[in-house]
Amino acid sequence: MATLTRGAWRPRAGRQRAVKEQLAAEIQQRLDLQKTFDHARFHDAFTGLPNRRYFMDQLDRALRDVRTKRRQRLAVIIVDIVRFKLINDMLGSYGRRRN
Repeated sequence: MATLTRGAWRPRAGRQRAVKEQLAAEIQQRLDLQKTFDHARFHDAFTGLPNRRYFMDQLDRALRDVRTKRRQRLAVIIVDIVRFKLINDMLGSYGRRRN
C-alpha cells in the first residue's frame, strides 16, 4: 500500500497564490459588474439621473425604516411641472440629436 506524505495533497505555494489571485480578480470583476448593473437599473441611461425605480426603492426603504425604528418623521415632496412631457420631448430629442 502506498503511503502519502503529509504535504502531498497541498498545492505548491506558487500555484496556490496564483489561484488565490485569480479568484480575487474574478470576485472583483463580479462586484464591478454588479455595481454597473445596479447603476443602470436605478439611473436614466441618457442623463445618468436617478429614475422612478430608484425613487420608489428609496421610499420603500424609508417607510420600512419608519416602521422598524419607530422614527416619527418622514417627508416626501412631489413637484409637478406643468407640461413636463412637452419640455422633455423638446429638450430630450435635442439632446439625443447632439450626441
